[in-house]
Amino acid sequence: MSLKNMINSNGYTVTDELSCEQISSAYSYLGYKCISAGDVEAVKVLYALSCFEDPPIMETIGLLQHHLTAIEIHNDDQNKFNTEFLYYWAMICLGETSRLIVRHLETATVCFEKIKEEVPKAAARLVFIELLKTTEPHKSSTNSYRLGILQKWAGNQDLFSRISLSKIIYDSHLKEGEEHSSELPTLALQLLDRPYKLKHPVAVRFYRGATTFS
Repeated sequence: MSLKNMINSNGYTVTDELSCEQISSAYSYLGYKCISAGDVEAVKVLYALSCFEDPPIMETIGLLQHHLTAIEIHNDDQNKFNTEFLYYWAMICLGETSRLIVRHLETATVCFEKIKEEVPKAAARLVFIELLKTTEPHKSSTNSYRLGILQKWAGNQDLFSRISLSKIIYDSHLKEGEEHSSELPTLALQLLDRPYKLKHPVAVRFYRGATTFS
């Protein structure tokens, strides 16, 4: 369901332009649908639009993070939150679509653990979380193994794994302090190309940030 349809179903009549009040009410309604019914379309809209960092959506996501916690997800014996919902909520909680979203890695981990049998690529997300949390040297054997898993999924055209590897290559490039180090390396650009063209929200945010910085 589109954002406009979400607003219409919430009692408003929308033609072309949305007022600030309507937008705020729409995002509040999306949040309500997420909490009350585990609505997949609602959480997908939040995920897709979060990279634009509009204040109402950031507020809605922040409020949701206080309610849809790791404990809440773990204790969902009624299966209110299905596999697809858990995937997109976990992706939001990774905090990769916006600098304004607080990382809730414990919540994301619980979500991915619950769905990894049905969604194999969740294993790549769990590895990404481990890389975010690790204090080991970048080239340790454990981290090399983790990177190998991401490379496998990137080779299988998993968009988020391609973006993750692109970011890792870019960060390593910056740390090495090479000449023109602020520019995206060729391999990083190649990995990012397809996700960015498909308007993946994490790719959009990363590309804009990297090109602005350079």
